[in-house]
This record gives sequence, structure tokens and C-alpha cells, in this order.
Amino acid sequence: MFQYSSVTSHGYLTPQGEKVKETHINIKNGKGEKTVIMKDNNEIHSDTLPLKKSEIKNIEKHRFMPNLFHKSLKKLRKSKQSKRITKKKTSKK
Repeated sequence: MFQYSSVTSHGYLTPQGEKVKETHINIKNGKGEKTVIMKDNNEIHSDTLPLKKSEIKNIEKHRFMPNLFHKSLKKLRKSKQSKRITKKKTSKK
């Protein structure tokens, strides 16, 4: 039985303030999930997706996967952009 848990955190400063990106991986009983949490200006955005069987096998073999969180990050960026647009529209009224 393979069990695995990993958390990484990257923080950086921008002119708009501090931003933190956390990535979580949890595998238990042959099933797993990956989570991305973005903390930006007192706002928290997160996205969780299930791990594919091939991703679990690669993690078991300690293989590097640079695009593991690509889909989640892309989804979070789109949701942030859509919120910015709606905020701009409401502020004009």
C-alpha cells in the first residue's frame, strides 16, 4: 500500500502585495488528489483535481512532472480574471 503526502509553498512580493502559492498532493489507498491554493491580497482561491493513475505511478517512481498543476493554475487564473472584469463593470455603475 502506497501512501504519500506533499506540501510546497512559494511566496513572492509584487507591487500589489504579497502572493503565496501552495501545492498539495495526497495519495491514499490507490487514489489521490492535487490541490493548488493561491493567497493574494487577503483573498484565497483554491482548486482540487483527482490524480490520474499515470500521475500516481510517476509519483511512486519519484519522477519529475513539471506540468502536474498546470490545469489547476490555468483555471485559477481564469477565475481571477473573470472576477476582475465583473468588479470593473460594477464599479462603473
